[in-house]
Amino acid sequence: MRTGLDERVLLVTERGDLSADLLIAELVKQRVAYVRWNVEDFPAASTLTWNPEQLDVQLATGATRWSLSDIKSAWYRRTPRPQREGTQSASVADFINRETSAFLSGVFETSGVPWMNRPSHVQRAENKLTQLALARECGFLVPRTLVTNDPKAARRFVTSVPRAIAKTLGGGTIHDNGTDFALFTHTVTAEALTVDAAVQAAPCIFQEQMVKGFDIRVTVVGKFIFATRIATTHDEVDWRAADRRAVQYHMHRIPEELERRCHVLMQRLGLIYGCLDFVLTPAGEYAFLEINPSGQWGWIDEETHSSITQSIVRLLINADFQ
Repeated sequence: MRTGLDERVLLVTERGDLSADLLIAELVKQRVAYVRWNVEDFPAASTLTWNPEQLDVQLATGATRWSLSDIKSAWYRRTPRPQREGTQSASVADFINRETSAFLSGVFETSGVPWMNRPSHVQRAENKLTQLALARECGFLVPRTLVTNDPKAARRFVTSVPRAIAKTLGGGTIHDNGTDFALFTHTVTAEALTVDAAVQAAPCIFQEQMVKGFDIRVTVVGKFIFATRIATTHDEVDWRAADRRAVQYHMHRIPEELERRCHVLMQRLGLIYGCLDFVLTPAGEYAFLEINPSGQWGWIDEETHSSITQSIVRLLINADFQ
């Protein structure tokens, strides 16, 4: 590990990211130098230069300049959608976005800096089909699942299980005219799938709805595991859609075998940090739902007085992601 006094922790994020704010507050508390790079500022408000001979990166944002050689470790939250300039046509903006994305992917991949998490690993881990396939291989209980845009197959599946839910594959947000709309997991019936064109328009995840005792969020930070039991006063399919005042959070202890499987899945996906969601059934079974490699944790620290923020910062300071 490099030990230069000017070494810093790099936070790759976006404006308004409260998770980055939490990390910065802890880094400041521990007197650790850091660089926050809000990626939506690139390319319009910052410049980035990559040199294949030295495999180094120079970034300039206003009066701030730094080199990747100054970075001891990097935390990756997400790469936001680039902002379209007012004078750009849609085709020009699309071209710039594709070029920018390709450049940033290459910069991240060739950096040689220890990442939490490496961006290419995040991209792979976000694929829901990859998650579900690996979860089964790791021995998790996975609800009966069908991913399709075939209307007849979807209706057959929905009628073959006691209750079914529908989930998105690529993220639960629609961006329309500058406004974001959230799409939460919801129950679905065969009667709701009668319009073939609507079902065939886009593939969808259909799953058997597990009988729920509690939702369980397992946050993994390196070798540490923080499990949270989530209870709602109403029969919410997706607890994120519930009124926060109706949700209760408690620290929870999961079985050692489940801990082991969580670590195995994290290793298979190449992740250092990740949030795994389960349903704990009344029979005591843990059913795997999904893993979010960039999930938020601030609310867990706040509600359960856990130490996720400190654990992340400790790993970033030590640059020890083994």
